[in-house]
Amino acid sequence: MRFILNMVCVLFLASGSLLAQSTNKPSTKPNPKLSAAPKAAKPVVKPAPSSDDTASALSREAGEHPIDTKLNTCLEKNPSTAGMIQCLDEAYRAWDGLLNTSYNGLLATLKPAQQTKLRNLQRQWITFRDAEFAFINDFYPTQGTMWVPVRMSERVDVVKSRALQLSSYLESLKTF
Repeated sequence: MRFILNMVCVLFLASGSLLAQSTNKPSTKPNPKLSAAPKAAKPVVKPAPSSDDTASALSREAGEHPIDTKLNTCLEKNPSTAGMIQCLDEAYRAWDGLLNTSYNGLLATLKPAQQTKLRNLQRQWITFRDAEFAFINDFYPTQGTMWVPVRMSERVDVVKSRALQLSSYLESLKTF
């Protein structure tokens, strides 16, 4: 989902700069020949941290889940459409793995009556998931390569939401 927001921001900023260029307004940059202000000393520039360091630091600060951190790092390293598809597929598989691990952990911990309720609930969620995926496929256009990762991102979010919910239930049981 993050890459979708980034794409929208880039398009928005690009349209703003194109608009500014098309108005033919005079430059607002100060003319150094006309400026009487003294020149400031050049700042000392420290080497920028690598994008991996920056992404990891931001992820830790934001409390981002490790699967999301890995996805965002992958998307930064591989921004092509094919790269995005590969990254999103890996994220989908990771979230689905967490979902199944959490589900099985809950089944192993719950009382028999709760297990039955969870099984029924999970069957209903799978029906919901399949219907949601069908809607996502119908909602987003099928022409144009950019829509493939958009659809995949939406599918990842559906599975991620359920995985986090089941994981939260399991973590709650560990604190009792």
